This record gives sequence, C-alpha cells and structure tokens, in this order.
Amino acid sequence: MIPQREFKYRRSELMRQMKDGVALLVSAPAAVRNHDVEHEYRQDSNFYYFTGFKEPESACLLVPGAKKDKFILFVRPREREREIWTGYRSGVEGAVNDYGAGKAYPIEELPKKLEEYLAGAKMLYYTLGVRPELDKMINEELNRLRAHVRSGASWPTEFRDPSALASEMRLRKS
Repeated sequence: MIPQREFKYRRSELMRQMKDGVALLVSAPAAVRNHDVEHEYRQDSNFYYFTGFKEPESACLLVPGAKKDKFILFVRPREREREIWTGYRSGVEGAVNDYGAGKAYPIEELPKKLEEYLAGAKMLYYTLGVRPELDKMINEELNRLRAHVRSGASWPTEFRDPSALASEMRLRKS
C-alpha cells in the first residue's frame, strides 16, 4: 500500500512543473457489463498516481498558485442506499480526511466550481478528446469567463496534456 505522503509528493512535484497552470484530472468511467452489472472497476492510472483515490465519478483539481487549497477533489457523496449495492464510498469527508484533499466537493459541483478555479490561470492541463462531455463543460466554463473580459476576467488560453508530465514522472519509481 502506498502511503499518502507519496501521493502528496507526486502532486507537489507535478505542481512545481506546472507553475501557474491549473490541472484537471478525471477518474476512469465505470463500465457496465449488462444492464445493471458493472465490470470490476479500474481507476485511470494518472488519476490514481496523483491522488490514490480508487472510486469512479471523481475529479481532481491541482492549483499550484492557490494560497490555501492546492488539491481539490470532487467525489460521489456518501449514500447509504447506493453503498449497499455498489460498495463503500469515501464521500466528501473521506476525500479530505483519508486522501489529504484541501477541499472536497460532490462531483455535481464541478461545473460550478471550475469557473472559480480557472479564473486567472494562464494554462489548463487537461487531456482533451477523451471525455467529450467534460470537453463540452470546460468549453462552457471558459465561455462564461470570456463573457466577463470587460471586467478584467482572465482565463486559460493555453492547454497542455498532463499525461506528458505524468509519463515522465512515472519513469522514476519511488
């Protein structure tokens, strides 16, 4: 089992390389096998490498320029009825207490919070083209920021795939 301090070190190393960008990493989607039975879940390798979080329907924002909360997780909330069928969920509290997130929100709040965290960033580290629904959401949030250009709003104008940095980091084993 990998200790949380290792994930924290990996995040800090990635953020050191990013400088004034913001990274959005997302979990792998759950795959349904037939109607209501899911395949055994396997987390996205890069998402797990930086967070240690193994649950689907989650996202991570890394904000190196933030004064306080540089590691934000968006996760599925705890729901007793769902947990009976699909297993334990860490929830918002677990994301903070067990995984070291500075802040955690229910995954449904990602679109609303994304605009807040993207404002002022020069670069967005995000893998475009893999999750069309997220690509669309990011576009919508960037358009909201562009609409406030006259009031001094700024937004990321450069995009980079964080996989390149992650791949380089993963070459050296800890």
